[in-house]
Amino acid sequence: MKIKKLDHVGVIVNDLSAAKEFFLDFGLAVKGEWELEGELMGYAVGLNDAKVSCVGLVRQTVRHG
Repeated sequence: MKIKKLDHVGVIVNDLSAAKEFFLDFGLAVKGEWELEGELMGYAVGLNDAKVSCVGLVRQTVRHG
């Protein structure tokens, strides 16, 4: 099986800063950073008063010429 495209992957980590640095070293770039919280987020993760920090990363585009 050949992977043609990857649109979204969620990775849960204990240390967001370390994970971000790992993926930056891997060649990705930060697209955005945000936090989510509230009743819907608590429902999604099964915890009360949940607060989630996120980093959106994208592959860097290399332009030649």
